[in-house]
Amino acid sequence: APPDALKILVSIVEDKDGQPPSFDAMRSKMVHPGTIEAARVLVEALRQPARLNDRTLLSAFLISAYPAEVLDADEKDKRAKMLAKASCGLVSAIQALAGTLSEGSISSDFVR
Repeated sequence: APPDALKILVSIVEDKDGQPPSFDAMRSKMVHPGTIEAARVLVEALRQPARLNDRTLLSAFLISAYPAEVLDADEKDKRAKMLAKASCGLVSAIQALAGTLSEGSISSDFVR
């Protein structure tokens, strides 16, 4: 279900103490079949499969936490900066949506 997928995806970027996991720990979480399935479920629920796929979504999570390591770009690379900014925005929106659902502020029916 999409709400469960949101919880799984948010857990990629936060450890139990609320801090981002190490790069290797995050990468390991991302290749787990359950995480890949959660990304697929969320993309399908958003009805954006032509514009966004599970691999792109998961890449955004890694880029948002470790832009320098993933993009390996210098400070003048405008595309890398734009990609990092967009990734952070997408991940923040997903975290906010997951938080709103967990608070019960909106119905989980909205992501079906």
